[in-house]
Amino acid sequence: MWYKLTGTGPIKVIFIMGLNLTHKSWSYQQDYFSALPQYSTLVFDNRGVGYSDTPAAPYTTGMMAKDTLALLEWVGWTQGTVHIVGVSMGGMISQELALLAPKGLVASLSLVSTNAGRVLPPLGAVIGVPRLLVTKDVRAKLEGMVKLLFPQEWLDKDAWEEEGLTNREYQIKVGVERAGNTPLQKPEGALGQLWAALAHYVSEKRLGLIKDSRIPVLVATGTWDQLVNPWSSAYLARILEPRVYRVYEGAGHAIMVERSKEVNLLLQDFFEGAEKSISSRL
Repeated sequence: MWYKLTGTGPIKVIFIMGLNLTHKSWSYQQDYFSALPQYSTLVFDNRGVGYSDTPAAPYTTGMMAKDTLALLEWVGWTQGTVHIVGVSMGGMISQELALLAPKGLVASLSLVSTNAGRVLPPLGAVIGVPRLLVTKDVRAKLEGMVKLLFPQEWLDKDAWEEEGLTNREYQIKVGVERAGNTPLQKPEGALGQLWAALAHYVSEKRLGLIKDSRIPVLVATGTWDQLVNPWSSAYLARILEPRVYRVYEGAGHAIMVERSKEVNLLLQDFFEGAEKSISSRL
């Protein structure tokens, strides 16, 4: 497994990416938290994508949670507490990781644009994801991807990152640059991850174990999500009774990009609130 560890601060955060995307999609969060001296951040590529190996499919989110726990052990992050942040399939892996991790390891659990499984995806995902899997041209694939990830209104706005470009143009530009510097994903990796996401299921009883562990939980979603129904987050919030439940009106699936500044501040406040809770128990 390929990983990148930055910072030396005492607040440790691992970011777990979603379906068929690499650690680079956490750039807004990694850049933000790496600049804060109190944080250490860990990003990585899941099995089957980026610089990590591609074992034979199929994969499961439980299997990928074991990968993640092994990585935490490898970097020595099992001696204290770790904040877990997962988006989409990464949120599914995060649920399994919270159930798998030794008691006292998980400082908090942030579930972004994700679900507990056994739910039908929106029509956009049913049509769009298989089409993207068979699209070979990089630019065409990115154009299809941004339409699934972000609402039209946001894509047409000016990008704050680079003057003269819209959000659509900027995201495609960055995507092309990343594709040129990242190993091409193998078909078995893409299909293995897709199977893991589709087969994922954490029952209400198992979610109850997370709630009963008293790990601080954050659930966040956008109301325009075309890949994971927003009501899946409402379900998670109902069962887990999270400390924070945030719904971003009009936002799409990739809220950590579209609403990066808001999400970063939300996560920082949540992490530091959870740290205070840990300190008060010691």
